[in-house]
Amino acid sequence: MRSTLINIVAVIAVLSMGLLASCGDDASPSAPGNSPPKVPHLPEPADSSDYVREYLTVSWECSDPDGDELIYTVQVKEDDDYVVYSGQTLLKTMDTGLYLLRETMYTWRVVASDGLENSESEWWTFFTPDFSNEPPYPPADPHPADLAIDVQTVGVHFTWSADDPDENDVLTYNVYFDTHTDPGLVATGLTETSHALPPLDYDTVYFWRISATDSHGEVTFSPTWTFTTRAQPGDLLARLGRLLGL
Repeated sequence: MRSTLINIVAVIAVLSMGLLASCGDDASPSAPGNSPPKVPHLPEPADSSDYVREYLTVSWECSDPDGDELIYTVQVKEDDDYVVYSGQTLLKTMDTGLYLLRETMYTWRVVASDGLENSESEWWTFFTPDFSNEPPYPPADPHPADLAIDVQTVGVHFTWSADDPDENDVLTYNVYFDTHTDPGLVATGLTETSHALPPLDYDTVYFWRISATDSHGEVTFSPTWTFTTRAQPGDLLARLGRLLGL
């Protein structure tokens, strides 16, 4: 009888352990599967292209099927030999600050990580030419013209012309504009040779100038130009009346 009771207790204990184990499995289901990031693509500079800037900035496209935030590692090799730069970013662009040697081949790639899995791009290549940079020519041909008078107060657009001695340089422009002879900065990084102004005050002298920056960071300023806006219509009539003695 005693042995029978012991056997029954042992069976109950075994069944209880199995039930607890089963409950534990139900409470902790396995994590869902993770998809790796897409392979980084659309590099800039493009594969096998020439790169004329002195400091390297790169960009690419990438995404994650699960919508995970990605960390990107950028690696750059010189002459496809040894890594001269490695850095991480959450953005799809990297201003590396790497100074590039002339007449040199560089290779680079991007590794995207979602924290669980990585996706590596292929190694892309670009070449730096042998160049001696010249600064841009000073911006010229202003509109409104220098010393212009009776300029409208609304709908005014600054325009100018600009050029660079180096064929492949890309220019960007800053606009300086104020009622002071040393005008302050009002617009930066423009790629077009024009800038729209807000409504201006009547009968006011304005000063403005343009700076042009090339692909290598060389900056050239225009002269400071000036113009005067038209008088307010009522003021003009009053002036005419005073002149005529009315």
